[in-house]
This record gives sequence, structure tokens and C-alpha cells, in this order.
Amino acid sequence: MTTMRQENFTCVACGTAAEFWRIGSTNTLALPDLDTRPAEMMRSTLPTQVQRCPKCGYCATQVSAPNDRAAAVVATEEYQSQLTDAHYPELANSFLCQALIEQDRDDLAAATWALIHAAWACDDAHDDPLAADCRTRAASLLVQAEQKGTPITDQAGVNLAILVDLLRRSGQFDRARNEIETRWNTVLDFTVREILILQLELLEEKDLHCHTVDETGEQYIYNSPPKAEN
Repeated sequence: MTTMRQENFTCVACGTAAEFWRIGSTNTLALPDLDTRPAEMMRSTLPTQVQRCPKCGYCATQVSAPNDRAAAVVATEEYQSQLTDAHYPELANSFLCQALIEQDRDDLAAATWALIHAAWACDDAHDDPLAADCRTRAASLLVQAEQKGTPITDQAGVNLAILVDLLRRSGQFDRARNEIETRWNTVLDFTVREILILQLELLEEKDLHCHTVDETGEQYIYNSPPKAEN
């Protein structure tokens, strides 16, 4: 069961006070997707993961959190163009604008997650091309975050697992396969190995669809990944 409550927050960009829905409690009834998106009922709480100021359009996890550059970024042409981009669902635009805010703060991990959330919003709107675009951008930032030493999660191997799913679902099959084969020996967690073996099978089939962790099993645990046939 999910419980919600409304709380008042004041936007740091323009000073407007507004009410936003917040999660009181929630739960999941199944294992997550391969990109970590939770199952229901938590799955449906995605809109609460970003707040958008009703006046200036500032988008953040919490609009009242300190950010001295919030107003300056919101005023940019790039931000305003994304905020009102009619091609994207409104929720996706909010997450994409949040990604711009996080990039300005040089928090590449937070920006990557905002892009992943934007992809989920596009999934819910049944817009596969836009979801793929968000995933392509998220994959690029994820790699930059890793290179900077600020991976998007501290769980061993999970960054690679998420990267591979982003690449597969955006149609970058060869690159996804190469990431698995190149970095396989760095993955020690059996669950992550199971996921990567499943990903190799999906890559062989050029599968672009969503899959869940419960599709893996002990039969996927090997000491080395199988090479995909040419």
C-alpha cells in the first residue's frame, strides 16, 4: 500500500511557496526491472520523485533545497526550451530539466538518475523513441560519472548492469556486449553475473524491451560469459 501526503515547499529559484505530494510509505510486490525500476506499488510513485515549481518551472527532488544557481539555470534558453518541449511528456520534461540542474552542479550521478527517470516517464507514455533518447543520454553521463569517480550506485557491479540495460534498450547492442565482455572479470556478485548473462541473450535477440530481475536464475551463473555468435 502507498500512502501520500501534501507538504509545502518554497522554491529557491523564485521564492514561490507551493504544495507537493510526498510519499508517506510504499512497497513493492515483485523484483525490479533490470535497470532497477521498482515494481508496483512503488512504481507508480514516479511523479513524486521530482518537484516542479508552478511559477518558474524549477525542477528538483526538493525545490526548497539550497542551490545558489537555480534561478540562473532556469533562465537559460536550454532549460526553458526543455521545460516546454511538447515532444516529451510533461513528467519527462521535469526530469530532463532536473538533469540540467544537476549537471550545472557537477553532480553527474544525480543527473544520470534524472535521465533514467525521464526514460521511465517516456516508457509510461508508450513513447519508445523518446525513452531510447533519454537512455542514450543517461548512458553517456553514467560513463562520465564513473570516470570522475562518482558512480551512480555504490553496489559492486550494478553500475555496469544498469549501463548495459541502458545501451540495450537504446539499440546500442554491440557496445553493450563489449561492455560485458570487457568488464566481466571485475564483476564478483553472482546476481549481477546472472543479469549480465541474461542481457547477453537479449542482445543476441536484439531485444529492446523491458525485462525484470526475476527472469534470471542459477542457470545463468558461469565463470566467463558466452561469446555471442557473429
